[in-house]
Amino acid sequence: MITNIGQSTFENQLDSMVRECVKGKLETIMKEEMESFLRMNTQNEKTKRMVFTHASWIQDMADWRIYTFHEIAKMSFKPSCFLRTNVEKSG
Repeated sequence: MITNIGQSTFENQLDSMVRECVKGKLETIMKEEMESFLRMNTQNEKTKRMVFTHASWIQDMADWRIYTFHEIAKMSFKPSCFLRTNVEKSG
């Protein structure tokens, strides 16, 4: 009977140590995931604002070509990349 109490105490101590270790690891993982999520969303929001600004600017042009936001995001943001040149129009 004394052995069972001693073993139970040992198991409880081991259980609490493992719980603390797992809790610490989970907190670290959750913190890293949250930081990564916030970092990606911040970058995505900046890109969305840039794309929206350039897309609005393109619509004001007399001669513009429709691009999807996905295509615009892949391009460099130079006004000339959105305009069709005379060569493209005739060819």
